[in-house]
Amino acid sequence: MTLNTLDLLIIGVIALSGVLSLFRGFASEALSLLTWTIALWLPFSYTEKFSAFLPDTVQSDSARWFISAAVLFFSALIICSTIGFMIRKLLVATNLGFMDRFLGVGLGAVRGFLIVALIALLATANPAIPKERWWNESKLMPLVLNVSKLIHSQLPANIAGWFNFNKS
Repeated sequence: MTLNTLDLLIIGVIALSGVLSLFRGFASEALSLLTWTIALWLPFSYTEKFSAFLPDTVQSDSARWFISAAVLFFSALIICSTIGFMIRKLLVATNLGFMDRFLGVGLGAVRGFLIVALIALLATANPAIPKERWWNESKLMPLVLNVSKLIHSQLPANIAGWFNFNKS
């Protein structure tokens, strides 16, 4: 099995993410992941409802949507980060050390793989990329695309239409 440059880049992203997580540890990585998940989920789920609470001085629907999404995102990010910081301080006192860092590598590798899958998903928005030789000759891309397709299936229909899985 010969790996091409794309395969080496995929392995590099996963390895780099794992190494970075070695230094941060599992608890920090898990709390960070949870924080970002909540901060991204909240605007997708509640922007429309939240925009009704904006003052009537904001008349443009798109401005109301943008302001609502930004307030929800940054509020969730700040609140969850603060809670995560306090939890991390409590966990440092437990002295988990090696196990925390060891599990952090695993979570970091999973995060790296998800980053690669998201990049692959974004790449499918350009119909020319999945037709490239380096893309098709990659040994790891079929596995990455399976996860990208799973992510794609969870997107709202209007956003999912941007990607070309049926055409590649």
